[in-house]
Amino acid sequence: MNDQTSLVMTNASQKYRAEKNKKSDSRLQSILTAGALALSIEEFCRATSIGRSHTYEEIAKGRLKIKKAGKRSLILIDEARRYLSELSDREPSQQATVGGQDPMTRAPPEIS
Repeated sequence: MNDQTSLVMTNASQKYRAEKNKKSDSRLQSILTAGALALSIEEFCRATSIGRSHTYEEIAKGRLKIKKAGKRSLILIDEARRYLSELSDREPSQQATVGGQDPMTRAPPEIS
């Protein structure tokens, strides 16, 4: 496969993903405005901007409860609201640090 064929395949793949995300976003918006009772894991992650791995960790720790419908995992809307309301608020003084420094302002490591 040459570079141009690879580029065409990459562009097609990106177009497909963008279209899929667009459809998913509009479906999620209609679900949320229609008064849905539950969200799939994917819909919950997209609606809350919480990653899938973190979501599954929270489920495993019992902090986020799910319902099962066959193999499908569902998060009830009320449970999603409860979970989000119990997340801690972060004060400005508690911002993440790396090695005691704000990662956005620290100097890059020296290369030997």
